[in-house]
Amino acid sequence: MEVLAQKYADFELSIIRSVEVLDVQVPEFVRMVKDLKTPNEFCMAIDGFLARVSEAMSPGFEGKAQEIITIHTLLYSDEITPVLYNALCEPITRALVIQKSLALGWENLIDECLEKVLKDKISDEIQAKCSIFTYSLHLIKNWCEEVRSQIVAWNYKPGYFVEFLEKQASLALGDCLISKMFDIILDFPDTKPALSDLSDCIAKHPELKSTLETNTKIQLQKKIVHCSKATDGILLVYINLTKVMKILFPTMEVLESISDPIKKELRKRSDTFKCIIKTIAEDGELYALLDIKQKSVKEQDEFSSDEDELGAFEWQPIPRSALRNVISALNKRSDIVSMLINIYGSQEQFMEEYRIHLSKKLVSNTEFEVVTEIKDLEMLKKRFGEANLHKCEVMIQDVLSSKRINGFIHEHKSKDKFLKLGSLDFLIISSYFWPIEEQDYKFKLPEKIAESFQEYSEKYSVVKASRKLKFHEQLGSVTLTLEFDNGSKTWSGVSPLHAAIISLFDDEIGEKSSEELSNALGISQHQLRKEISFWETRGVISRIKRGEEFYYTASKNLP
Repeated sequence: MEVLAQKYADFELSIIRSVEVLDVQVPEFVRMVKDLKTPNEFCMAIDGFLARVSEAMSPGFEGKAQEIITIHTLLYSDEITPVLYNALCEPITRALVIQKSLALGWENLIDECLEKVLKDKISDEIQAKCSIFTYSLHLIKNWCEEVRSQIVAWNYKPGYFVEFLEKQASLALGDCLISKMFDIILDFPDTKPALSDLSDCIAKHPELKSTLETNTKIQLQKKIVHCSKATDGILLVYINLTKVMKILFPTMEVLESISDPIKKELRKRSDTFKCIIKTIAEDGELYALLDIKQKSVKEQDEFSSDEDELGAFEWQPIPRSALRNVISALNKRSDIVSMLINIYGSQEQFMEEYRIHLSKKLVSNTEFEVVTEIKDLEMLKKRFGEANLHKCEVMIQDVLSSKRINGFIHEHKSKDKFLKLGSLDFLIISSYFWPIEEQDYKFKLPEKIAESFQEYSEKYSVVKASRKLKFHEQLGSVTLTLEFDNGSKTWSGVSPLHAAIISLFDDEIGEKSSEELSNALGISQHQLRKEISFWETRGVISRIKRGEEFYYTASKNLP
């Protein structure tokens, strides 16, 4: 027992002495290697360190030296890792550095540093070769083949690091292309090579799909939604985005997510519809797609549950394979024109927006010329059918009919009034077909203008005996010429209310109060002050305040 106890005491003392040696040698070694300049110096330092430790190690304990050294040196891994990384960056001495580091049991540190070395090399290569206009993936693969031979020469985990290299290279190329997605979309179709490469990268790394979705949305918001881009430019980006996503993904879910900010921005813009119609008309590919008739919602719904009760009890779920085929078919029907329609949510909403767009366009059309509108209508009929565009067709017919009626009434001699019938053109609409609502701020026509409207209405009753006119005084536009003491000036596109306001100053009375003017027009004084500012800013009317009342005077001289 005494002999056994002595041996145990000697063993314990050996451990203590070995630890004491390492407590001195390891910090000294770490301080020394931090100041070394070359990989060769690093390797020599390891040899010297091992020699000193082995010599100082207790007799009989040499076999445990590496295990103890590994434990102690890894306590300083934060300081050792950057030194080891720098030593491994030199290709010529890399195998030697690996060999010497393994003697210290640094396998995990070697793996970490070699992965970083490869990632840095990959990053440099990607930056040099990644292009949105040419194929880059095959260049990266060729480069990986060159590096592969270098990895084999390390004589250290070649299978693992070759696989790591190839995976990281395709992942890095995918990340690089995703960072340039806005330019890829903007310059499509010239960027098809980049899309081919990106598609391959996503196939190898499915996680890139969510990266692309997030980053592309951010790029679009930054470069389009948050900037004052022209509507036709934004529409082009949306069309290209649709084409790009159809190349990358078989379904439309990613496109729906990414495009949402653009669609919201386009819906807010008043000229979006004009740009859509113009784009379809001028793009041969899109125009050809109009021949693909839109199916109704019921025709598209291949999973309808409108069966009778007996059929419902016999219902069986669609097999997954069949379901995938159905979804794929629905996605294939989502052509570019469908995606333009999708800006407004559905075909029905699209048609309603078109009717509103057409209404505004026709109301502002003072020449009653509808050649372009007829062409657009015929174009849309190819896609949506005549029935869906019947109301729009009636609206255009109303314009043509109004032109004929105006011509007929102008031929008749009018009474001697402030406003001659020959200067009045009315757009006479079939109210059921036009999306025109009553305005909150309707006004009363001044009496001398109302007389001419009444005369027109009487003559219209001669042409259309069974019909009466209801005027929308607030709609339309006026071209008027104002006479001053030193000349005259003509304004076009003036709103009817602004024209009515200035007509009240066509007399000898110098000043008119806001109360007098608002009563004459049937609007509030607040509304009057807002509207009369149109003439104030143009120097035609001036305003003064007496007490709580505003008074207005027309300028005698040309502003």
